[in-house]
Amino acid sequence: MIAIVTEPLARRIINSHKKDPETGKVPPEASVSIICFAAFLCPLGQLWFSWTSVPITIHWIWPILAGIPFGAGNCLIFIYASNYIAGSYGVYAASALAGNSVIRSFFGGTLPLAGPAMYTAMSPQWAGTLLG
Repeated sequence: MIAIVTEPLARRIINSHKKDPETGKVPPEASVSIICFAAFLCPLGQLWFSWTSVPITIHWIWPILAGIPFGAGNCLIFIYASNYIAGSYGVYAASALAGNSVIRSFFGGTLPLAGPAMYTAMSPQWAGTLLG
C-alpha cells in the first residue's frame, strides 16, 4: 500500500528528469532513480527482520513491522524495473518482460531449496543478514 500511495510522488520525481528532445518524454532510465531508493528499503527490512526474530527477548510486533520497508521496497523495485524494461525495449518489451519472468521464476524455484540448509547451518539472524 505504501508503494501505491507514494506513486504520485514517484511519478513527480521521474517526470522531473530531463526530457528527450526527440520524443518529448522522459527516458526510461528516469525510473531507475526510484529503484535506487527502493534498493535500500529491501535490505533494511531484511536486516531488521533478521535481528528482531529472536523469539524470547524481542516483542513479536518488531519482526512483523520489518515487512513494511521490505514490502514497499520490493513492490517499488518490481513496478519500476518492469516500467524500465518495457520502456527500454520498445516493441520487444513483451519478450524482455517474459525473459525477466523466466529468470525470476527460476531463482524463485531454486533458491528455496538451499534455505533450510542455510538456516540450519547458520542462525536465523546470520542467514537473514547474508540474504539482506
